Amino acid sequence: MHRRRKRSRVRAREGFMNILIVEDDATIAATTAQALVDAGNEAMVASTLDEAREKAGSGAWDAIVLDLMLPDGDGADLLHELRERGDTVPVLVLSARQSVEDRVRHLESGSDDYLTKPFAISELLARLAALRRRSAGRPMSLTHSGLMLDLVHRKAYRDGCEMDLKGREFALLLLLMENAGTVVTRNMIVKRVWGYDFMPGSNIIDVQICQLREKTERNGAPRVIHTMRGVGYVFGLADAVA
Repeated sequence: MHRRRKRSRVRAREGFMNILIVEDDATIAATTAQALVDAGNEAMVASTLDEAREKAGSGAWDAIVLDLMLPDGDGADLLHELRERGDTVPVLVLSARQSVEDRVRHLESGSDDYLTKPFAISELLARLAALRRRSAGRPMSLTHSGLMLDLVHRKAYRDGCEMDLKGREFALLLLLMENAGTVVTRNMIVKRVWGYDFMPGSNIIDVQICQLREKTERNGAPRVIHTMRGVGYVFGLADAVA
């Protein structure tokens, strides 16, 4: 394990990163971890899918470097589970698969970047630095029409009262609030919230919208998710979206 614990979150805010490397090839994992540590970061290695699941859920990671082909399963399953529970940690996928279709599929399913093997350590470091810059510009919270999303702790509030949102409910509400006042099409929702897991012909979007409305309208709170029939949905108070 290559880790510098004392730097932790303070150094991360100054531009350093706490990175989980999910890679079963011991040589690649050790080389990558050492390069990250030499660059002033923290790095921890998980060599199996089960170990990655445990460590991904127990640490505050600035990024995850994720190999897809693991001895006990597909790394894509971990990516799916992270996004399912609303975890937006940047994920850089490593894979020997070089087709455009593979890259597009994993980017649409929630990865933030894709690097094919074999790769240069310098390119990996540059891509992680780019992910850090992008994530540094993200807001800590989002507030609109009486709702507040805590993007760090993945919590949602309506008029100060916490709502119990599941992973995809949170992701869907975030998408709507990010585009408040404008139409969010069903196609946008499929790509952002479900990716390639979406089943054509499914009514799951309608179900999730209905559940979100129930949770956001409790105690007589006014509706903030409005249907634009045949097009999609608009977020905001009625007088603001009319």
